[in-house]
Amino acid sequence: MVLDNLKDYTVKALVNVVDHLGTVASKLTNLFDQQSYDISTMELRASCVSQQLLTCGTLSVLSDDLNQDRIIAMRQKVVPEHPTTHLLEGTNGQ
Repeated sequence: MVLDNLKDYTVKALVNVVDHLGTVASKLTNLFDQQSYDISTMELRASCVSQQLLTCGTLSVLSDDLNQDRIIAMRQKVVPEHPTTHLLEGTNGQ
């Protein structure tokens, strides 16, 4: 009788340990999955920010080039490259 009780107690204790280990393993797996998802999300956000910075840099360079072209065009309108020649009276174009 004592051996039967000891055997039952041992089996129940072993079942409880296995159940507890299964619960811990499940919780650790869920935690690992959540952290993996969080890392993937952060990597995606970092990639998006990097892409936005690259786009802004490209647009900034293009904008600078466009503005420089406009400045050059405005200067050419204000100060012509080849000054016009004026004829003096009585020189007959010589």
